[in-house]
Amino acid sequence: VSADLSSFWGERIPAGDELYANGALDWTLEQHAALLGHSLRVSRSSMVRLRSLTLISELLLALANGALFLLGTVLIRQGSLSVGGLYAAYAYTSLLAMNLWQLAEQLGDLQRALVGFERSEALLSTQPAVQDGAGVILAEGALSLSFRDISYSYAQDDVALSQAVLRQVSFELPAGMF
Repeated sequence: VSADLSSFWGERIPAGDELYANGALDWTLEQHAALLGHSLRVSRSSMVRLRSLTLISELLLALANGALFLLGTVLIRQGSLSVGGLYAAYAYTSLLAMNLWQLAEQLGDLQRALVGFERSEALLSTQPAVQDGAGVILAEGALSLSFRDISYSYAQDDVALSQAVLRQVSFELPAGMF
């Protein structure tokens, strides 16, 4: 989600003047609002899950420590365990809990890396909308360029031509003019 927002801003901020000049400001704001809404929903859901797991793990650790001290007290009274032994057992459970937290953080990092890998794989497997032509060999030197009946819309889906920011524009750039 943060990658979507970062790429959105990375593309739109440098193109701010062009978006404004071509009438795409409202479209850009709608897209941004949709991305922020999605980000909020995903972040909220993720935080609830994270807080739930944190609460459960803290409760389990507290129960384990309570059981350890209860058992330790019984064993100390029987003479089977010293106070130092109880402290050592507590220290070991604390170290174990800390290592489990570090492992959980690394699993989170692994999940983020896997998502990045999936996004990269999806990007690399995307087929371009414009396909190469028949491989014509171009002449040496400056070439002329012509555009005929070009229309463009910022909408993601097919939109009526009346909503396009460019409508059937045609022009020609003679060789060597620019």
